[in-house]
Amino acid sequence: MGIALAAGLILGLVAAGLAGLGHPELVTAAQHLRPIGTLFLNLLSMVVIPLVATALFAGIARLGNLRRVSRLVVRTLAFFWGTALIAIIIGFLVGSIVLPDQVVSAEGQAALRAAAQADSAFIQKAAEDIPSGARFIVELIPSNPVKAASTVTCCRWSCS
Repeated sequence: MGIALAAGLILGLVAAGLAGLGHPELVTAAQHLRPIGTLFLNLLSMVVIPLVATALFAGIARLGNLRRVSRLVVRTLAFFWGTALIAIIIGFLVGSIVLPDQVVSAEGQAALRAAAQADSAFIQKAAEDIPSGARFIVELIPSNPVKAASTVTCCRWSCS
């Protein structure tokens, strides 16, 4: 993987250099390889999630004592909520320092609403788009199998 990563980096730098000199052929060729890279990343993501879950479950199972597990859970949740609260406070402080008393004008509100409408129309069209060719093959392997399994939509059978 390290060799492939280095080769991809070198190929990308050479392609960018040649494209800057008026020779975009290598960039075009690299774009045809994109589905292979997407497949690799989806397969990698598909492996990482079960590995992390297995490591967590194995670690908790090794603790054995239910009292130790409950203390670990309480400490983990306290750490999570404590760091989340600190991040929220920092965000509010930075926002109040950088943008004190900022309001969105009526024109800005109208522009934001128009952009949201355009985005929703784009999303609707993309949802109706049927994948074909390389896109179909790339979408066969989900990057997150748990999410893919939980969001399955039925076409012919009734899901209940």
